Parts: sequence; structure tokens; C-alpha cells
Amino acid sequence: MSELNARSKKRIGLMYETGSSIKEIARAKELSTAEVEQIIIDEGYIKRTKPRSSGILGSKTEPYYESEKEMLNPPVYAYEDLTKEEKHFYESRTD
Repeated sequence: MSELNARSKKRIGLMYETGSSIKEIARAKELSTAEVEQIIIDEGYIKRTKPRSSGILGSKTEPYYESEKEMLNPPVYAYEDLTKEEKHFYESRTD
């Protein structure tokens, strides 16, 4: 990255704040878009949008259904099967 003084970096930030795109700023200042984006991030005008590390997602190991019958027939719930909190929520609904 070419060396820029604090005033130049501030000017780039102000250009971005007033609506200039990163590409427009890069062309005007003869910098790469990556350099301009890094200056804007470093100066606090935008937050980094890409995570520094990727997350790892887990997986489900048990089956959703234990039998074919469960899979083909959706469950039928009765009001009596609800917990006290669920009944309270159901009764307080306004439709």
C-alpha cells in the first residue's frame, strides 16, 4: 500500500461519507479498491464486513422420525397436552 498521510486518509473517508463509491475514490486517488476499502475500515467509516475466521457448524446425528408412520402422518396435538405456560400463551392470543 502506498504511504498516505493522515490528511489524505481523512479526505478519503470524507469522500466516502459524502457518497463517493470505493471505485470512484480509488480512481481519483490512484489507489486500488482494496487499499481504499482498508483505509475506510481503519479510519472507522465502515465496519469489516467479512469475518476474519469462518465458523464451524455442527450436525444432527439422530433421525427426525423413528418410523415411516411418523414421517407420513403429521402429529396431532391436543389442548390437554400443552404445558401451563403454553396454555396461558394460547389463551392470551388475540386473533
